Amino acid sequence: MVQPIALCIENLDAHTPKDRYVCCVATPGYDIALGLDEKGGVIWREEERLAHELWVSADQQLMLVRRTGRPAIVVTRAGRSLSLPYDKPVVLLDCDRIDVQGVHLRIHIHGETDQVVAPSFWEPERSAGTVAAIATAVAISASALGCKSSSTSTSELTPATVIHEPEAPQQAPPVETGEAAMGEPEDAETGENPDGSQEEGPAAAASSASTAVPTPTTVPTRKPPIEVRVHPPKPVPPRRDGGY
Repeated sequence: MVQPIALCIENLDAHTPKDRYVCCVATPGYDIALGLDEKGGVIWREEERLAHELWVSADQQLMLVRRTGRPAIVVTRAGRSLSLPYDKPVVLLDCDRIDVQGVHLRIHIHGETDQVVAPSFWEPERSAGTVAAIATAVAISASALGCKSSSTSTSELTPATVIHEPEAPQQAPPVETGEAAMGEPEDAETGENPDGSQEEGPAAAASSASTAVPTPTTVPTRKPPIEVRVHPPKPVPPRRDGGY
């Protein structure tokens, strides 16, 4: 069963925390309730003002749809930008940026929820305490929402760990000329001379290298490109009394 998705819409142009985040819930596609108006304002169940739809697809993805004739809206992710075509849903991911009519927004996806409520501004906890307490409330406004700070959410790369195996040492060619070739024979496997003494050689070096511990290295992996769907899977409305 398709679940609503809890999210926050961050106004990147806001000057105060109380105007910065709008807590929202996107509902399945058969019941479009959340969206944006032509100026990027968040609206709820206002069909006449709805310019850009936000809803959940049958495969549990957050979708954004620009309605026919509505102003341009641009989605930006990891350095890529897409001006949405009319009536073709686009999959949104956490921290995608949306620009519409000069308004800059960022989407923070928090996950599935069973509570459907109207959008509301998140307000820092009101307190009559000290200045330090108020400053702390403002500083943790993003983390209290579960949102990533805008200073880090613009990152284009996500770290991944790759293990690099140690390289095998190159073996030097044997010396076959002159009196050096007449020296005492050496065990090719252990590096031991017939008298039992140890000698450093290619075989010993290879044995030492084989015990080396692989070193983990952090390398970046990129976010997937912006996906436009021609025919997205829409959820089926729930069964009601007397059928659909």
